[in-house]
Amino acid sequence: MKQILIKASLDTTGDPENFQNIALLEVDCANRFEALEQYINLIKYSYKIHIIIVLDVITECISSFNETTDSLRLIDMLNLCINKHDVTFICLMHECLGVGNEKARGHLGSEITNKASTIIQVGFEKDNSGKPLDLIKISFFMCRNTRKPPATYAIYSGEEKGLVLANETQVLEGLVKKREKASIDEMKKEFAILLTGP
Repeated sequence: MKQILIKASLDTTGDPENFQNIALLEVDCANRFEALEQYINLIKYSYKIHIIIVLDVITECISSFNETTDSLRLIDMLNLCINKHDVTFICLMHECLGVGNEKARGHLGSEITNKASTIIQVGFEKDNSGKPLDLIKISFFMCRNTRKPPATYAIYSGEEKGLVLANETQVLEGLVKKREKASIDEMKKEFAILLTGP
């Protein structure tokens, strides 16, 4: 939270106006849904302005993201809030692990993908051998109400201690590495090793 406040040029010694946060980690897993529901009910009646609620990470808001009942209960609560109040939810979720797997995790991931108005995917670009590059791609996986904008690229900056937009040269270098094939000499050496054995 402190890093968010610093990057937003806000005072880190107190709570900024119109900005609140809670940590569900302090709540037992089985009671997190009820705690979140109570907090959202408190917030939505406390403000007369548009409210943006960030759930980081949404899978930690229920006891099991693979459980159909828990997932649907959470999705229904979010939908009711959106329909009755001036609320937008930004929900962060990890993708399933595995090569080429771009599916959000569990039953909750499937349901939230079906209901979301916009899905933004953030991940490292990989070279032609699958090794992650320094280049981070931010792409619109789905936009229900508009045409998908083009992807944006970022890199980590030690100076800024966070992500910054990648410049054109950094993007081109990363995309070249993604498409790059091994040279003839590299292939000869690799074949020699494979054919001669250990």
